[in-house]
Amino acid sequence: MPCRFCPSPKEAPGPVIYVGVASVEDAIRKVQAAGGKIVRPRTPIPGMGAYGRVSDTEGNVLGLFEAAG
Repeated sequence: MPCRFCPSPKEAPGPVIYVGVASVEDAIRKVQAAGGKIVRPRTPIPGMGAYGRVSDTEGNVLGLFEAAG
């Protein structure tokens, strides 16, 4: 059920699946090399790590999560 007080961002109006990666920056470079696009660049999450969002060549959005440490 969508939250009416916290609307989804326009670049990802549906649910976004996140995958854990060693480096968001490295994963973004690989996606771009394969023809994908950056939806949200690497964004730090204080005390947790960082995340980013990319889209594939079909426009599907995928989240990337890098744990702190």
